[in-house]
Amino acid sequence: MKRIHKACAWLAIVFLSCNGSILAQFNYPPEDDTVIFTRGDYEPIFAGAEWVQFPSLREGFLSGHTFADCFSVGLFEQYLLSTLESMRESGAAWAILDNQRIYYTVDPPVIGSFGRVCYQCFRDAREYEIATMIKQVHSLGMKFALMIELTVDSAAAEERGYAHYLQLYGEYAQVLARKCIDRDLPSGDQYWDEWFRSFRETALFHAHVAAEHGADMLIIAKQILAAICPGNEDRWRNLIAEVRTVYPGPIAMCVQHGPEKYDADFIPGDALDYLVIQYELPLSSAKNPSMKELREAFEYYNDTLFEPLSTRYDVPIIFLAAPFMSCSTAANQVWFEWGQKSECALRQRDLLIQAKMYEALLQAISDEAWAAGLWTWGY
Repeated sequence: MKRIHKACAWLAIVFLSCNGSILAQFNYPPEDDTVIFTRGDYEPIFAGAEWVQFPSLREGFLSGHTFADCFSVGLFEQYLLSTLESMRESGAAWAILDNQRIYYTVDPPVIGSFGRVCYQCFRDAREYEIATMIKQVHSLGMKFALMIELTVDSAAAEERGYAHYLQLYGEYAQVLARKCIDRDLPSGDQYWDEWFRSFRETALFHAHVAAEHGADMLIIAKQILAAICPGNEDRWRNLIAEVRTVYPGPIAMCVQHGPEKYDADFIPGDALDYLVIQYELPLSSAKNPSMKELREAFEYYNDTLFEPLSTRYDVPIIFLAAPFMSCSTAANQVWFEWGQKSECALRQRDLLIQAKMYEALLQAISDEAWAAGLWTWGY
């Protein structure tokens, strides 16, 4: 097997979180201090036979880092350039912005931009900020992808605490799931027509920004709750076609796929240039799985899920590695939010497992022509 260089050098073995002041805005409980280390700290381990010693990223492989969805004025003004330089130093060829919009209400569906701009507020990036990011990314010789995500208004977390935010998010998800179940009823059909009319404005705004300022890819959907469901395929297809009249570059959608959530079955994959898979699949229940065990888990999903999916739609796949955590339970792939009392807070910290997971995934996809790239999430 042709193998790719270890993740520790190319895709960063750094345990990062949002700026602490942002966490405070959300009334998050305290977390451990950020831990940063370099390849040299683990050099004797990385010199082992299970780690690939020579870079061999194939030509055109899309390696990159994704800005977490916690944008703020402080992030933009203080940390943008240094973060981009760090991304480039790690070997990334792409920088991706996960830009969130919000539901003002879910029934009726009203979607739009965050309503306030302050120094530490969690919000979406404005056009001038995205334009600045694209310009700086290109000046560093990298490419830029703009990604659209939906959430509930985080002002609820700032005002009432994070538990209330989670409750609100769950309630919205239940409403949308019910609308999917009722899709064949007149009321359900009408609801989804209204939903796509509202989301259309967000999609076309981002298409305009991407076209006007030279973004290199547009990902029109990530974590859209239950809007990716049976019956909406033609609505997504029509929206993609309209977006293409505004933005001429590559268009993708980001979905979860397996073992319980198969969103990729309900999208017009053949209308896309790339399919981005949000990688949240369980790999191992072991506390310290071997590289071989991790690689075989990734290869199993390649063979049973992702290569067939790529063949079905005739579209290359980019993997978005979320969550690849730095704790002893990381291979279980249990999601947590920053500051939440997480699996990592309750288990032993393991800064090596994250690097092992990236390494194993890279080894598993290095000779797969359908696997176009790998992006980290939450940089």
